[in-house]
Amino acid sequence: MAVYHLNGITLPRTSKEQYRIGKSISQNALAEGDLVFFDITGRNRVSHVGIYAGSGKFIHAPGIGKIIRSDSLTNTYYAPRYKGGRSCL
Repeated sequence: MAVYHLNGITLPRTSKEQYRIGKSISQNALAEGDLVFFDITGRNRVSHVGIYAGSGKFIHAPGIGKIIRSDSLTNTYYAPRYKGGRSCL
């Protein structure tokens, strides 16, 4: 949310709300800056968001108080939890 805000784009606060805006993008069509969404709660709903960084990687804050990091969309934790991508640019 902060990265988009610094670039003049206002996003809703929660990942669930962010998932409802923008244009749906297939995983193989993701571009740098697109948002990628995950279900990390196991409740079949969006509960986490990251920013696609290219080359199959995304950046995200893995939790409150944790350092922002980069992970792969093919990571064994994130791949099965992937819910979709959205372009908000």
